[in-house]
Amino acid sequence: MTTRCRQYAIECTRDAFNADGSNDGDNVDFMESLIYTAGEFESGDSGDVSEFGYGDMNVDSDTSEPDFEEIDMDDYLAEREAIERAVGETECVKIVDLYMAGGTCWLDEWDILLEELQKDNEAILDAEEVIRWDLFQLPVQLRRAVSGKIEGDFEFEEDVFGSAKVVLLGADRSLAAWKVVREALPEEKRDSVADVIHHLERLVKSIELEIPEARSFKRPGFDD
Repeated sequence: MTTRCRQYAIECTRDAFNADGSNDGDNVDFMESLIYTAGEFESGDSGDVSEFGYGDMNVDSDTSEPDFEEIDMDDYLAEREAIERAVGETECVKIVDLYMAGGTCWLDEWDILLEELQKDNEAILDAEEVIRWDLFQLPVQLRRAVSGKIEGDFEFEEDVFGSAKVVLLGADRSLAAWKVVREALPEEKRDSVADVIHHLERLVKSIELEIPEARSFKRPGFDD
């Protein structure tokens, strides 16, 4: 699936820059080449990125310097900042941040109790692993989906709808895991997870409103 992956194309470009150990990934030229690579990939002109690293860019074999259009980095960074602000103001992103904060605090507060419960119930260990994995994955994937929507990146809809579907599936999985934990808690402590579960339920509804195509989207290679 690498020939269809924008992230893979970008990583190939990064590796080509760093091949001589110079760590050029810290400079502006590197950032501009990534922008170019992403643009070429989305336009369908990236070529075989796994072989050439720079896709279809004209790379001189002696200098290994890519030939790309000059990009105004100030304008680009200002645009990215505006998009990030818009992403952060989206309702579903606000909710996923609440969930991440609430879930993290709960796990920190009840960590000792969870360890005790796991001694007699292996399902609690499995549930905690699911919760901890998704806790930080959901915000990252959701921001990717919402950012793509705001940019109008629907030509590469796998990135928008696919990322949103990953969040929905992760939220479903985490909801089930939190309910396993809740049922294992002493009755007087079960209400402690109510807010966390509520945030997750709100998150699912919010994503389905924000990106209604996500739930039914068929991810290439996964839902075929």
